[in-house]
Amino acid sequence: MYIVVDYGKILPKALLDIPKCGSLNVHFSLLPRYRGASPIRSAILNDDRNIGTSIILLVEKLDEGPVVAQKKIMSPTWPPRAAELEDLFIRESGRLLVQILPEWVAGRIEAREQNHDIATYCEKIEKKDGLLDLSDDAYKNLLKIRAYEGWPGTYAFFERNGKHIRVQILDAHVESEGLAIDKVKPEGRKEMPYADFLRSGARAR
Repeated sequence: MYIVVDYGKILPKALLDIPKCGSLNVHFSLLPRYRGASPIRSAILNDDRNIGTSIILLVEKLDEGPVVAQKKIMSPTWPPRAAELEDLFIRESGRLLVQILPEWVAGRIEAREQNHDIATYCEKIEKKDGLLDLSDDAYKNLLKIRAYEGWPGTYAFFERNGKHIRVQILDAHVESEGLAIDKVKPEGRKEMPYADFLRSGARAR
């Protein structure tokens, strides 16, 4: 049996047909929702708390195989950071695999077809997606900061001493008056508290 996690490519039928008990794929969403390469980040971006993991049979179409098992997952915080949520998904998916594999191999679980009519898909995330408009809705920006943690990261442009500089936004929270940035990393410098950065004379463009 093959068990595939976060592979993102379609295996050929000749390979899929080798294992006697089929090939299983672990996908970090409640399929058919969020098919594609970035289900965790997409769920955070959409402020979607209806999250969970799916174990499906691998077929020659991406994330379209019959569902063997699913499990809803509750995040202890919201919105979560992408890396923290991914760690939670890895742990819970591992527990689900341990639970269902003996039953699957023994033939006591019947996979069910996905409802392809209600499928949703993740958009491909690109580096440019991390650009923040600091005049935008504060909570929307916070979702982007949490979802894009690590890759592609979030950033904004500031002006200091007549020069435009790109600044990574590393952490923030929402207060009544809007987005409160906590930590930044200006281009070519180490990370620092946002208040220290502002004291250097920088201002948002």
